[in-house]
This record gives sequence, C-alpha cells and structure tokens, in this order.
Amino acid sequence: MSYDEQGQIFYPQPCVAGANSGLQQTIDGVNGYLALGIESSKLVLGQPWYGYDYVCVTTPPLASAPGSDMAESSAAAVGATAAGGGLALRSEVNPVCYMKEVPYQGAYCSDAAGSQREYRWVMRALRDNATTRRLWDSSAQAPYFDFRDEHGLRHQVWYDDPVSLILKYELVQKMSLRGIALWGTDFLDYTGDPVERAQATEMWDVINVKL
Repeated sequence: MSYDEQGQIFYPQPCVAGANSGLQQTIDGVNGYLALGIESSKLVLGQPWYGYDYVCVTTPPLASAPGSDMAESSAAAVGATAAGGGLALRSEVNPVCYMKEVPYQGAYCSDAAGSQREYRWVMRALRDNATTRRLWDSSAQAPYFDFRDEHGLRHQVWYDDPVSLILKYELVQKMSLRGIALWGTDFLDYTGDPVERAQATEMWDVINVKL
C-alpha cells in the first residue's frame, strides 16, 4: 500500500498539503520491506486511483506560528524543502497550502485534514473549477491543482494520474515485484461523456504499457 503517505506528518515537517503517493516515499517503503528479508516476488505494490482535497488555511497553523519552538524547526524544514524544489516553494502564483492541524496517532498533522476524492471527481474539478493549471511537484513526482469553492475558500487537490502512476508501475519491473493492486477501479467514470471514458481508458492503458 503506497498511498495515504500523508497519514502522519511529524515535526519538523510543515503541516502542508502534499502528495498522496510520492515516488521516493514509495521506493523507500519497498526498500524497507526488502531490508527485512522479504522476497521482492512476494510484494504487491498498492496504487491509488484517488486523491485528497485539502482546504487551505490562510495562515500557518498555530503550532507553526512565529515564536514557538516548533515553528522554528518547521520553518527550517519549509526552507530546506523550497531550496530542493519540493513542497514549500512550488511556484510564486501557487503558494503552499497550509492544512488545518488534525492529529493522528501521535502526529500533529495528517491527511485527515482533507477529503478523499475519486479520480473521476478530481478530473471534473480540474476541468470545471481549477484556478490553476495542472501543476507538477518535481520532488514527489505528482500532480496537483488549486480551486475555490462556492464560499471562496482555496482548496488544493493532490492525486495520481497516468503520468505519475507509470513511474511507480515501472518499479514493479525494476524491483522485480509480484505486481500491483489498485484502489479502486470503480473510481473511474465508465459511463459518462467521451472525455471521461477516454480518461478511464488511459488509466488502464498505462498498465498495459509497463506490465
């Protein structure tokens, strides 16, 4: 299961929206199992056909407010990530999306601050409501975009599409894994308009290219 990777965010990492299934996190997770002596042929790589929709808060969460000890370490992490082209400084027109702090199992912040969204919902939101184009995080190797809801609140949506998924499907071959598992195949639109049917077909076709 290489998704819900924002399930626990610990200091000094900032409480910001990020990839549901980042490439390097996926690689590190597989390597962790291999280091335990588990044979690669027994590992099935779980992949998400859904994303997360986060409501962005206008200011950093309270624990990250200036003057707190945690804020200093969190700010340092933001700066380091920005310098490396990661989460914190994605673009001037699309700043970081700070999330509401929702603790989970000892972590001060988690993806519980967001809502899971099926792939078909994500594609419709990108087409109909996005206030940015489809953007790409070079660190996580994952797409995302912004939109505003009917109340004017800014949202940021992180998801996987054929471009990001194929990079992880390639790991199955490179790391000699048994195969992939998908969550979930019913998150596509098989009966909608031609554009949505084509999007569903593309999600399946990219599997055939690599597996």
